Amino acid sequence: MRSGFVWLLAAIGLVLFSGAGVSSAADHKYVGVKKCKSCHKKELIGDQYGAWQDKQHSKAFETLKGEDAAKIAKEKGLSTPAHESPECLKCHVTAYGEPATAFAKEPAPRSESCSVSL
Repeated sequence: MRSGFVWLLAAIGLVLFSGAGVSSAADHKYVGVKKCKSCHKKELIGDQYGAWQDKQHSKAFETLKGEDAAKIAKEKGLSTPAHESPECLKCHVTAYGEPATAFAKEPAPRSESCSVSL
């Protein structure tokens, strides 16, 4: 009985040590807000989509089209509008600059992607 328990612990340790079952970022794909919304808008599980939609994070890309963003872009000496500048897009658009292989399908338009800004 004790020897079976030792073998079980050894097997668990081997699996954990080998990294089996551990997913990496390469295993996950960006799916876009429409796909996320299909499950995460349900009241029963907390309506995460609704909560996100009511916050400024959901409008991160749109803020780049405003007067404040234009002023900041000008102050930083950017040669293109904020909503076209990689310097701004990398923070205001989820997965900006990621290769096409990082997406489940063709990347969603910027206005439809889940966006996070800091």
